[in-house]
Amino acid sequence: MTRAVAILLGTGVAGVLIWTTAQVHRGSTGGYWGEVAILAAAGLILGASRLLDRGAGRTVTFSLPTFAIAFLPALIVAGWVIVAGQPNGSWLQNHVMTWSGNISVGRIVRDTTAFAAVLAFGLGVLLSLVAERRTTAVAESVAPVVETREPTPAPDPVEDTDREPELVGNS
Repeated sequence: MTRAVAILLGTGVAGVLIWTTAQVHRGSTGGYWGEVAILAAAGLILGASRLLDRGAGRTVTFSLPTFAIAFLPALIVAGWVIVAGQPNGSWLQNHVMTWSGNISVGRIVRDTTAFAAVLAFGLGVLLSLVAERRTTAVAESVAPVVETREPTPAPDPVEDTDREPELVGNS
């Protein structure tokens, strides 16, 4: 399967999941979290579809720095907004909204809760970017080429002392 076909299939599956999300009742807390989970899965499938191409000697690896530096901060911020966007209050949602007000980001959180579904989808895509394809080619062991040169003979000090010194200058 080529990379283009894999991405096309991933896009189709993500589209079906997004359509499924439209069928979920979002008025309840369970429906809200079901929508968030389905959209995050759609983003994950869409992003992971880039990893499905077949290549000899290629493996999928997990990038810990990408996970720690890119995904975790996004998870905290987007998760904060997603929890704040719950339709019915809960202990966690009440605390998140109170803490948001305490650190003066309450208005930002309230304004972005309308985009909680987009944030969930983006988190799924971002999680898929933590994985990457690496080529695991085995290097052939080749003996190093060693040049052998005949050493140039050094001048013989005995020959130089047998000669008569030359006079330089006025004769």
